[in-house]
Amino acid sequence: MALIEVKDLSKEYKISEHTSQQVLKGVDLAMDRGEFIAVIGESGSGKSTLLNIIGGLDSDYKGSVRIRGRDLKDFTEKELDDYRKLNIGFVFQSFNLIPTYTVFENILVPADMTTMPEKIKKEKAYKLISRLGLAGLEDKMPSSLSGGEKQRVAIARALMNDPDIILADEPTGALDKKNAENIITLLKSIAAEGKLVVVVTHSPKVANQCNRIVRIEYGTISHDSGISVKSYTEDKKETGGITSRSLGILRSFSTAYKNIRKNKLRNILVSLGTGIGIFSVVALMFLSKGIGNYITNQMYSQTNPLLIEITKQGVSDIANRRYTSFANLEPFDDGDLKQLSEIAGVVSVEKGSIIIGSTTLSVENRKENIAVLSTLNSSFSQDIKTGSLPGKGEILISESVADAICVDYTELIGKKAALTIRNDDTQEVINEKAFTISGIVENDGSAASRLKTVHVNFEDIAGTNGGKDTLPVNILHLTASSQDNVDFIKSEVTRLGFNINSRDSAIKRIISFIDTVSAGLTGVAAVSLVVSGIMILVILFISVVERTKEIGTLRAIGARAADIRRIFLSEGTLLGIGSGITGILIAVIVSGATNRILYRITGTKLIAINLPNIFTGILISVGISTLASLIPAAKASRLDPVESLRHE
Repeated sequence: MALIEVKDLSKEYKISEHTSQQVLKGVDLAMDRGEFIAVIGESGSGKSTLLNIIGGLDSDYKGSVRIRGRDLKDFTEKELDDYRKLNIGFVFQSFNLIPTYTVFENILVPADMTTMPEKIKKEKAYKLISRLGLAGLEDKMPSSLSGGEKQRVAIARALMNDPDIILADEPTGALDKKNAENIITLLKSIAAEGKLVVVVTHSPKVANQCNRIVRIEYGTISHDSGISVKSYTEDKKETGGITSRSLGILRSFSTAYKNIRKNKLRNILVSLGTGIGIFSVVALMFLSKGIGNYITNQMYSQTNPLLIEITKQGVSDIANRRYTSFANLEPFDDGDLKQLSEIAGVVSVEKGSIIIGSTTLSVENRKENIAVLSTLNSSFSQDIKTGSLPGKGEILISESVADAICVDYTELIGKKAALTIRNDDTQEVINEKAFTISGIVENDGSAASRLKTVHVNFEDIAGTNGGKDTLPVNILHLTASSQDNVDFIKSEVTRLGFNINSRDSAIKRIISFIDTVSAGLTGVAAVSLVVSGIMILVILFISVVERTKEIGTLRAIGARAADIRRIFLSEGTLLGIGSGITGILIAVIVSGATNRILYRITGTKLIAINLPNIFTGILISVGISTLASLIPAAKASRLDPVESLRHE
């Protein structure tokens, strides 16, 4: 049984919907190991088509092509890839070396798609380099080689996986006379080692150097000189356990990286364009994080973190208290105080009272309605514009109260003032007492600070009625022994049915609002990322067109469609990494410079450069680039190998 048996092979190309051209007509041919066969004919006679069919590149034909008795029609796509990889070595007229690979890397490509150990791969490659006279050229790029050297590299590549069949399509067509003779001599020596070597040529001179000549005219065999060499016994091929596998991820990324380097300027501009989009998104994330940190720090800096304010009725913010009578704030009783003081980690319970409305302040001949009368606690940290904290029998008033009473704040310090508290329903005076104004609280711009407020010590306000009808204790301040106990105490307070009036919820609402605004702005900035994605998609489409022949070559030497797809996805991923790093660098530099300017002007750094946002920016960039590369990668993987090899 011959190594290759072709029976009644026919092939036609569809030119239009109703017309087609017959290229091969009922071809019968048997070829065996050790033969050096010339397939000769004029251009368009069908000789290259025959080679492509035998090589497993073209499956659209009628008839049968059997390899060791098995019909190629029965091969799956994966088996055809493996057949080309392990059994066929292609040699092309235009060499088809990968331009971004060195001589050594080009020779290694077929072995990179097998399980051949790295050490054996290199040993085989160096042996082929020595045999084919390529010593000293290992690190050269194809562009620096002569035609003869390029073809010898192509032959070394074809021999790398030790295939049984060498298919050479016009191997001397682009060479001068001397190099052509050397290549034919080399191919003849390969056939003498027991390999089947088939040379397609239109040159009688080349054909006459072969052991067998098969002439094709108008798609049929017009002459076959027959087998003229000794027959070889079909031995079971020793592969040393080497099998086919996909192109490795490292090789895929290496190929992608080399192509990016080849088109350096173009890809730098793409990375810069995409990087600007990433910069805008990451810079907004830095700013959002910085503002959130600033607000949190500012609010907590004015509050003792160990202090927990509680009421029996939920009071979420001062705006709600404004419309609530103190009588409606349920007072704590002795049992409540006992329960709260016994919570593990509580070191003190400070009594307090808040009265909303129902209070007037009289200074000389001026009388002002007070919105909030609040007792002081140990965590009071509002800025005092003038004066000092109140001692016994003294009060603090807000800037809005001072504005209503007089123009010159300093005149109020030390003045006597009468506080009057009335019943909401009957307007009966419940408490009335004279105090001395010790200081004025500065308006910090918040809604709460703009209310007319009086701050007084609890002991003074509790005894306002001479011990009778003492004002209710409707707010308490618990002090935790340490920060570690705060969360536990809060959970216990909640379990007992009390309400926690901390700044946490307010901070969370503010941060949530900032995040929402930032998300909206980020969404606007993300439009530039869509444009960047389209730009990467277009660039990769251009790359597919530019590398069509390279894709055909890789498929011819056994690369699977998935391998081609992975190479272009790797290219998209690398562009994404480059773009992400570019965008992050711009964001860090601009944010750092902005922070320095802000610090000089305001003493505050509002932009928070942080690793999570940096990683997020890179992930976004890689994600967009990889998604953008899906369509070009799919297109590249679906290219027809035969058509790709014809592409110029």
